[in-house]
Amino acid sequence: DTKYLCVFQQSFDLSSLEFESSLVEMLRLKVGTRVEVRWELHYDEGRTEEHWWGCSVEQELGHETYLVRYDAYKEFGEERRKVRLVDERFLEDIELEEEIPWRFPGETHPCEAVTMVEILDEQNRLDAECGESVHDEALREMGKLPISGQQRIASEIGSFREFLDGRLRDLLSRYGKGYEVTGDDMNSILEDYQRNLGRV
Repeated sequence: DTKYLCVFQQSFDLSSLEFESSLVEMLRLKVGTRVEVRWELHYDEGRTEEHWWGCSVEQELGHETYLVRYDAYKEFGEERRKVRLVDERFLEDIELEEEIPWRFPGETHPCEAVTMVEILDEQNRLDAECGESVHDEALREMGKLPISGQQRIASEIGSFREFLDGRLRDLLSRYGKGYEVTGDDMNSILEDYQRNLGRV
């Protein structure tokens, strides 16, 4: 799991304590502050949804604990809950005793970024569960098409694979092996590819 440095870590150096104190002060939420908290919603039919739920700070309760009011969303009405500020990335829901990612509106949270290794590991896990890889399934379905359709799709896949490989190598060269590919990166790559095809 990705680890995050907590700004409330113990310190025995006076200058470090002063720096820690200034960070805590910067992070302290004020009444009226808008934040978003990532919840995983589970529906009766078994469907799940990840949602960045908007809420407002209504009251400071002390010891970095706050009362927040969540916005109404779909069939869920407004709700008030107590949370504790853990650090610049996580809040603790007091009732659930669970740490949950939070962000200011418009920000991107580190938990939203994934590495290419994580993407491949997840795809391999799904392939193992299904007993068949996405590649094999795609080949089987493509085999049902006329030869001309198969050739056209194969050509487009090959073209996109070459384009994607080049763009990912550019990112790797620019930022190093540990770089996390973001949603913005992928959107940019897809838009550029469509532009090259004359579709944008």
